[in-house]
Amino acid sequence: HVVAHCNGGLALAELGQFEAALASYDRALAINGELAEAHFKRGHLLRELRRFDAAIASYRRVIELDANYAEAYLSCGQVLRDLKQWDAALAQYDRAIAIVADYEEAYFNRGNLLAALKRCDAALASYDQAIALKPDYAEAYSNRGIVLRDLEQLDAAVASYDQAIALKPDYAEACS
Repeated sequence: HVVAHCNGGLALAELGQFEAALASYDRALAINGELAEAHFKRGHLLRELRRFDAAIASYRRVIELDANYAEAYLSCGQVLRDLKQWDAALAQYDRAIAIVADYEEAYFNRGNLLAALKRCDAALASYDQAIALKPDYAEAYSNRGIVLRDLEQLDAAVASYDQAIALKPDYAEACS
């Protein structure tokens, strides 16, 4: 029954029926509250519903159940970023990276947060790490270009944008 409720939650979420999906995950967790994956998916739904405190609680429950669940730290960091809790979000990204050293998405999100805080050198280092781990990461090249433009390193910015476009020719954000 637990698996059926989890699968039902996933299907309902894909149909955009978030409240019904949430209820399905809640039924699964009522049967077995130790299912980290159900708490994780529940957290995603709660974020989608903009119930940020509840989403954080779900991700923290995942971490209680499995301290090495790197995706939960990353997702928790994203919600904390949504709430403008910059230091807490950065700590979550760093924890995800400490667990999975080659977690390019965590480096990318870390770079985005640092760029928003105008900590340009640290943002570039995070984007460079994401690119080193995933050389075809067009979004990282594009965001790296934005930081370089902010630093008035225009030739390097253009080269980074060009790389983003070469990797993903239809990538419109490289023009922003």
